[in-house]
Amino acid sequence: MVATTIGLLGAGRIGTLHAANLRALAEVEVLIADAEPARAQQVAVDLGCSAVADAEALFARDLDGVVIATGTDQHAPLVQRAAAAGAAVFCEKPLARTTAEALRCWRRSTRPGPRCRSVTNGAWIPDTRRPDGRTGRENWGGYTPSER
Repeated sequence: MVATTIGLLGAGRIGTLHAANLRALAEVEVLIADAEPARAQQVAVDLGCSAVADAEALFARDLDGVVIATGTDQHAPLVQRAAAAGAAVFCEKPLARTTAEALRCWRRSTRPGPRCRSVTNGAWIPDTRRPDGRTGRENWGGYTPSER
């Protein structure tokens, strides 16, 4: 029985890693789309997932969440599209190319409903700031790297 359906956009090295990790979870269906449909199909076959033709086909499905592992220039538009579709969003870094794009994504993710998270290996740097101005330790829930 499938309890959760996750769409994955981008079947490159990092996208394939995310797909493999998601596929290992019980009751998770993984749908993969890539700009190169043959690559999405190959990754899907290798991991026992399903491939779809493109982002349009992916967003036509009833998704609980979306993992975005595409090229950087596609991150912000895909994050906003996934959030508008009501899916929870996990985006590889960087979230966007510009501060304005990142703020649009952040504002969308602070509305009621599913949230958006982006991978960042700089979250623990004291000068890292969120759009609301919080920094360092307060930036990500009060945890430090040694407490994770």
